[in-house]
Amino acid sequence: MSFAGPIALVGGGVAIAGALLTLLYLLTLERRRVVVPFAALWTRALAGRSGVRLGARLRRPLSLLVQLCLLALLALALADPRREAAAGGGRAIVILVDTSASMQATDARPFVNRLDFARDRARAIADSMSAADRATVVRLDGQPLALGGLTADERELARRIDALAPGDAPADLAGGLALAADLVRGHARPTIVLISDGAFPPDAIARLHTTSAPGPAGVDLRGVDLRFARVGTVGNDDNLAIVGFAARRHPHDPARFAALVRVVSLRATPATVQLELRQDGVLVHVETLALPPHGELTRALDDLAGTGTRLEARLVAPGGGSQALDALALDDRAFATLVPRHRQRLLLVTSGNLFLEGALLLDAGVEVDTIAPAAYTPELAARHDLLILDGLTPPAAPVRPTLFIDPRGPSSPFTIVRDEPRVLVTQAAAQHPIMRWVTLADLNVARASVFALAPGDVALASSIGAPIFVAREGARRQIALGFDVRRSDLPLRVAFPVLLMNALEWLARADDLGEDAPLRTGAIARIAVEGGAAVTMTGPDGSVQRPPIVDGVAHAYLGRAGFHALTIDKTTRTLAASLSDIEESRIAARDTLIVDGTSVPPPLVARRPPWSLRDPWSWLVLAALALSLVEWWTWSRRVTV
Repeated sequence: MSFAGPIALVGGGVAIAGALLTLLYLLTLERRRVVVPFAALWTRALAGRSGVRLGARLRRPLSLLVQLCLLALLALALADPRREAAAGGGRAIVILVDTSASMQATDARPFVNRLDFARDRARAIADSMSAADRATVVRLDGQPLALGGLTADERELARRIDALAPGDAPADLAGGLALAADLVRGHARPTIVLISDGAFPPDAIARLHTTSAPGPAGVDLRGVDLRFARVGTVGNDDNLAIVGFAARRHPHDPARFAALVRVVSLRATPATVQLELRQDGVLVHVETLALPPHGELTRALDDLAGTGTRLEARLVAPGGGSQALDALALDDRAFATLVPRHRQRLLLVTSGNLFLEGALLLDAGVEVDTIAPAAYTPELAARHDLLILDGLTPPAAPVRPTLFIDPRGPSSPFTIVRDEPRVLVTQAAAQHPIMRWVTLADLNVARASVFALAPGDVALASSIGAPIFVAREGARRQIALGFDVRRSDLPLRVAFPVLLMNALEWLARADDLGEDAPLRTGAIARIAVEGGAAVTMTGPDGSVQRPPIVDGVAHAYLGRAGFHALTIDKTTRTLAASLSDIEESRIAARDTLIVDGTSVPPPLVARRPPWSLRDPWSWLVLAALALSLVEWWTWSRRVTV
C-alpha cells in the first residue's frame, strides 16, 4: 500500500488531534445544579466524591475509542492510500488524443466539436483503468506533446484531458505515435489508444508498422498494443474550403494589389457560396461562387486597391447570413499580408536607346542603372534585380530575370530559327499578363528573329504563326523580343510603355514567394536574426512564444490560423498563416484504421464495479460515516454516556 497524500503531515495532525481528543475526555464533567427540598441531606452523601483519582475520571472509554477510530479513518482517507501494482500486472497506457484542425468539425451535434467527444472517450478509458494501470495523455497536433509522465492518479489524468484544446494545424501522426511508443516502451503491457476521426492522409498511415520492420522513415510499433477509438461521422464530407490564398502588390503602383483565391467543394451536391475579401477589416470585394460537386474554382482578382497590409478571404453563406456554412469553419477563412515592395534595381544595357530610357522614366517602381554593352559583367548583373539587354547577348545567360531585346548568335537563350524581313504581327496572347491593355495589331517591324518554342515557352506575339515575342517561365523568368524597337513603329504607340511595365512586373513576380508569402498552419517560419537579438512572437489568440534561435535563424512555429506579430528587437513583422490543406479539409471520419493490412481494434473499455478498490479513500470515508452512525446510536441508547 502506498499513499498519494502527504502522509507525514497527516500523521502529525492525527497525533495532535488524538491527544486533544483524549484530553477533552479527561476533563471532569460539570455537574448539573438540581434544586432539592433540603440540601443538608445531600451534603454528607457527596462529601466523599471530591477525592477521586485522575485516572478514574475516564468515564466513557467506548465513546473515546469510537472517536479515535473515526479520526483515524478520516486521516487515512486524507492520506489517499493506493494499492501497489503487482509485478507485471498493470498496463502502461498512452491516451493519444487528436487535437488537429479536423477535430474542430461539428458534424455530430451543433456547437459540439469532435474534440469534445474525444475528451469523453478519453475519460471513459481513464475510468476503466485498474488499480495496477498507469497512463498519460499525449496531444496529437502539428507538434505532439506529452502532458506528463505515467500516473495512476485519475484526478491528474482528468486534469490533463480537460486541458486539451483544438489546434489549427494538421496532425503529425508519425511523430505522435513515435512519441507515444517511446513513453511506453520498456514497460509491461505497453498500450497506445489513438482517439481521432482518422482523417489522416494515406501516406501518413503507410509509415506505421505494427508487424513488419519499418523503413527509414517509418514508425516502429511492434510489441505495442495499438487501439483506435473513432469520433466523428463516417462519410460526412460536408465541407467547403479555401485551400489557396496569396496576394501581392503591383510593383509599379503601391496602391494596387492582386489576389489569388482557390476554393474547393467536398460535397456531393452543387454549392453556392459568397466570397468576401477584407483588407484591414474593410470589405473590398464580394462575389458569389457556384461550385460543382467535388469541384474547385480559382479566382484571380487583379484590379484591387487599398493601402492596408492584412488581407482576409472568407467564405460565408449566400446573402452574408450568420448561419454556419459547413461542418468545419476553420478552413472557411484564409489570411495573407501585403508588404510594400522595394524599388527594383534595373540594369539597362544599351548602346543608346532613347525610346527605352524615356519609357522607363514613367516607372516609379524601378531604379535604373544604364551602361554600355562593353561595361557589362556577370558580377554587375548579379547586383541588380532585373535586366534589360538591348542588342547584347552575353555568352552565359544572366542569373537575374531578363528582358532580351533582339538577341543574336548561338549564345541566345532562345533558339533562333530564321530572320524574317518586313514582319506584320497577326496573333497575340491577349490573356497573358504581359499583354494586358496592350494591342499590337498591325504592328510593323522591319526585321525580326523567329524563335523556336521550348517546353514552357509562350508566344506573346506571332507573325502568321511564327513567334517573334516569347516569354519563358522557370528557375528565372526570361522574355525575348525578336526585333530592335527602333526598327519598328512600336515606340510610337501608347502600348509601348504599358508593354514595358507589364514585362518588368511579370519578371519581378519570380520573387512572388518572398517575405509576404502566406504560410500553412503547422509550418515553421525561419527568419534570419543577428546575434543577441531578442525575438518574440504573439499569436492571433494573444499567446506569446520565444522562438528558439539556431545558427542565427529563429524558428517560429505557426500553430494558429491568423496573423502572427514577430518582433525582432524593436522591429515587428506580420506573418500570415492559414490551414490551406486539402487533406485536412477532408473531414469524413475513418471507420477503421488499417495498419500493415490489419484493422486496428477498438479499445477495451469496461466500467469499474462499485466495489473496486481503485479509490480506497472513498471506502474509508464511508466507514467513518458508518462509525459516526454507530456512535450516535450508542449515545442515544445511553451506552456511551
